[in-house]
Amino acid sequence: MNNRFKELRQKLKLKQDDMARILNKSTRMIQYYEQGKFDIETDLLLKLQELYNINLNWLITGTGSMFLEEKKNDSKYQWLITTLDKLSDDDIKKVEQEAQKILEEQNNKEMNINHSKNVG
Repeated sequence: MNNRFKELRQKLKLKQDDMARILNKSTRMIQYYEQGKFDIETDLLLKLQELYNINLNWLITGTGSMFLEEKKNDSKYQWLITTLDKLSDDDIKKVEQEAQKILEEQNNKEMNINHSKNVG
């Protein structure tokens, strides 16, 4: 599994320190996983599956394809999830604040449209 873990990281175009940040592990631990010195914990496997649509059967046994069949709606925003995972907590807060502003603006527009329909 260690070779497939490394192959996966490389396919995702992630450096070891990127993968460490995403999995909340040290870069050294990622190196240990890739060298087969430590087994990868189940919660990390599930996180990889959730974030990148990884076929755990492939990762664990080598059977099947690397990725599960992608759901169209999920794959559309996968780049965003991947990018957010690379951001610091402070940067994520900024993104959340900006998203909240956008939602508020959208809600205000919808309220104005609905008000106009009710008045007319």
